[in-house]
Amino acid sequence: MAKKTSFALLILLLIFAQGNSQTIESLRKEITDIMKSKNALVGVAIDGPTAKDTLSIHGKRHFPMQSVF
Repeated sequence: MAKKTSFALLILLLIFAQGNSQTIESLRKEITDIMKSKNALVGVAIDGPTAKDTLSIHGKRHFPMQSVF
């Protein structure tokens, strides 16, 4: 469980550290690169204020509720 929590925190820090200067596609690439190094199925969804600020990786998959808290 600690690995999942630390991975989620890493993703959040990555997102907030980059600010608005980063495009969604470059953010998608960075998150995908991090996910490749993990032995887990990870889903990420970011819903921004506009449609162009929305990102979903494995967004159609169903995950257990405790994995999204």
